Amino acid sequence: MTVLQGSKPQIPRLSAHEISQAWPTVEEHGAVIVENFLSQSIVERLNGEVESIFQASLRAETQSKDLPKDFLPPTVKWTNNLAASSKTFRHDILNHDAVHEICRCAFKDTGDYWLITSTILNLGPNNVAQQLHRDYVLSHPLLRHLRPDAPTLAMNFLVALSPFTAENGATNVILGSHKWPEIGTPSSDQVVQAVMNPGDALIITALTVHGGAANVTAGNQRQFLTLGMGACQLTPHEAHMAIPRPIVESLTPLAQRMLGWRSPRIASTDRMGLLTVQESSLESYMGLKTNQPLEEV
Repeated sequence: MTVLQGSKPQIPRLSAHEISQAWPTVEEHGAVIVENFLSQSIVERLNGEVESIFQASLRAETQSKDLPKDFLPPTVKWTNNLAASSKTFRHDILNHDAVHEICRCAFKDTGDYWLITSTILNLGPNNVAQQLHRDYVLSHPLLRHLRPDAPTLAMNFLVALSPFTAENGATNVILGSHKWPEIGTPSSDQVVQAVMNPGDALIITALTVHGGAANVTAGNQRQFLTLGMGACQLTPHEAHMAIPRPIVESLTPLAQRMLGWRSPRIASTDRMGLLTVQESSLESYMGLKTNQPLEEV
C-alpha cells in the first residue's frame, strides 16, 4: 500500500488484488484509491454508452431546491439513473465482485445495502473548483447528525472513466476528515488530490470532506462514475421502482436487490426485513423473475 509522496501524506493506494484491505483503509484514513478497480473493457463500454444517453439539457442552469445553481456549473454534463439506460452498468457494475466485497464490510453493522445514486459526470475545461463538502447533505440531511463513530450508512465510489490529473481537476480529499464532528471551514492546504487512471476508484465515506478541483486545461475533459451505496434503511435518491419490469427481470437477484426490487434484511434479526407484503418478500409477492432475456434497443 502506497501512502506517502514527499513529506505530505497522500491517499492510500491498493491494487485490485488487495480489495480485502480497502474498507479498513477507508475507516482509518477516510479514503482509498483502488487501482484497476474496473477493467478497461468495462470503462470503454460505459464511455461508449454514455455518449448516447447524456442529457444535454440537464445542466446547472436547471435550478431547484435540491440542485442549487452553483452546484453544477454549465461546464458539467451528466446523466443518472444508469440502471435504466446502461446495459454495462446494470450487468457489470451492479454485480461487480469488488463493489460487493467492500460494501459487505462497510455495512456489516446495519445489514443489506442498496444503490442510493448512480451518475456519470463529464467536467469540461474551465470547470471551477467544487466547494469542499460531505456527500448526501442535500438529499439525506440526517447524515449531518451522525457521530463520527456511528455505523456506516452511506459511502461513495468515484471511478475514473478518463485520466484524473492535477490540471483537469482530480478530486480533492481531506484525509481524516471523516472523523471530524463538524466540517467547519476546511482550507485548501489540507487537501490532497486523487490522481487516477481510467478504471481506478476513489472510495470514501459519506463523512469524508472532498470536492472536485478546478479544470484549468484548455481542452481536457474529466469523466467519472459516482456510485453511491447506502444501508437499506436509507431511502435511495433515485426511484428505481420506475425502471421497466422487463429490464429488472433481465437482472440477477443481487442486481435486483441493489435496485430495491427485493426485500432487504437488516442485521441481527430473524425477521423478513424491510419492504415486505404481509410478511412475505416483495419478490415472492410480485412473482419476480430473474435473468430473463431482454431485447436490447
